[in-house]
Amino acid sequence: APPDQNGGPSANPRPERRQLVPGTTDAGSTADNGSSEARFSAKVAAGADFVTLPHHATRWSYNDKGHLPPNRRDFKETDLSYVDLRGANLRDANFEHSTLRYADLRDANLQDAVFGWTNFENVDMRGATLSGTTMAPPVSFHGADLRGADLQGADFSCQGCTAMSQVMTSLLNGADLRGVDFGWTIIADSVFDDADLRGANLAATTGLPKSMRGALYDHRTRLPDTIDPSDWQMIYAQGDN
Repeated sequence: APPDQNGGPSANPRPERRQLVPGTTDAGSTADNGSSEARFSAKVAAGADFVTLPHHATRWSYNDKGHLPPNRRDFKETDLSYVDLRGANLRDANFEHSTLRYADLRDANLQDAVFGWTNFENVDMRGATLSGTTMAPPVSFHGADLRGADLQGADFSCQGCTAMSQVMTSLLNGADLRGVDFGWTIIADSVFDDADLRGANLAATTGLPKSMRGALYDHRTRLPDTIDPSDWQMIYAQGDN
């Protein structure tokens, strides 16, 4: 039987994010803990198009040296915590080994982006597009807000991986999760109310979600044995509409 089903707003406090200024640059610095992870130092406005953005519009900091990656959409080993990237076009970007804690990515386009060892803790991705993304474990969406996001076809699976991704205490209300392969992911205490799970694979997930009331599923949806759709007030749907 499902736990208490009262998936309300996230109780996680959201510290003030850095407001970015269009067309300016800042040298930035390396991570405070002395690691090689670069801090995002380009001050680019929310809504920036990183697909067409010219190279000279950004400046980076890596190991105390100004460094511009050859691919302007390569954010590998970059700290984007608290950054405001609402509506930004980040299609096909690489976020492997990056940190985006408390970042604001509402309505951002992350279609076909690559994530692996990526930290999205408490990120705000409401309305964001993440369809076709590769989520090589471990990827953490612990406490993330993904309400209304489009994750259609996203892939959390990984053959031979021993680390688990986390979608714990996350909000996925109304999210488009059609065809998502959650692989070996922890989904404990997350809210899937009114999400579209047609064709999604959750068979290997662990932990019970908080609520799945009104979530759509069909004959292709694979659920763990611990979840009976009728007990969780899920809705069986036929067709794609």
